[in-house]
Amino acid sequence: MARSRSMSRYAYRGAAPRWPWALVVLALGLAAVVVLARAGRIDIPRLTPHVEQGASRPPQPAGAPAMASATSDELAASDEPTAATEPTAPPEDAAIPAAASPVATPVVPEKTPEQIAAAWVDDWNKGNYGGMYDFLSESARRTISRDAFVDRYLACADRAGLTGLHAAVAGGLTPGRQMPIAVDYDSSLVGRFSEQNAIPFTRDAGAWRVAWTPSLIFSDLGADGCVDVD
Repeated sequence: MARSRSMSRYAYRGAAPRWPWALVVLALGLAAVVVLARAGRIDIPRLTPHVEQGASRPPQPAGAPAMASATSDELAASDEPTAATEPTAPPEDAAIPAAASPVATPVVPEKTPEQIAAAWVDDWNKGNYGGMYDFLSESARRTISRDAFVDRYLACADRAGLTGLHAAVAGGLTPGRQMPIAVDYDSSLVGRFSEQNAIPFTRDAGAWRVAWTPSLIFSDLGADGCVDVD
C-alpha cells in the first residue's frame, strides 16, 4: 500500500534571503559619505584621465573650446606679481624744446620826403626804375603797373636818344608838398639839355609816398605820353 506524503505545517521552509538588508546598509553608507563630503570632513579625490607624455589627446567635438595646457613652471610664473615699469627720466643734457614765439613784423622806419627824394634821384641815375616804383603811392600804382612803369622810362629814354642822365635834389620841401629837382640830359639827337622839375608827395597809409605822374619823366610830354623830339 502506497504511503501518502503530507506536509505538516511545522515543516522547515528555509532561511529568508538577506540581500535586501545589504542594499539598505550600502545606501545608508553612501548617503553618509556624501553628507560628510559636502561638510568638508572627507576629501574625495577626483579621478582624472592619465595621459602619457607624447600621447595625443582624444579628438574634441566640433565647437568645443580648446583645452589649455600649462606646465607647473608656467602656472607658478603666472601667479608671481608683475613688477610695475617705472617711467624713465630724460637725460640731464637733453635739449628742452623752446616754446614757439610769435614772429615779430620788422618795423621799417618811415622815410622823410628828403630821404625819398634823395633815393629817387639816385635810382634814376642808376637806371633802377623798379626801385623808383617802390616809392609810388597807392593811387599811382593803380594807374600803372611795375612792368609798365619800367617800360615807360625805357621807351622815353630811347625816343629821346638819351645817352646819359644826371638828376639831383635842388631844394627843400615846399608848402605844396613838392621837392624840386634838377635833371641834366645827354641826347644823341639834340645834345645836352636841362630842366627843372619837382617830385610831388602825398601821405598814404600814414607814410610819405610819391604822387607820380608821367610828367616826372619830362616836364613836357607829347600826347602819347612821351617826349616829342623835332
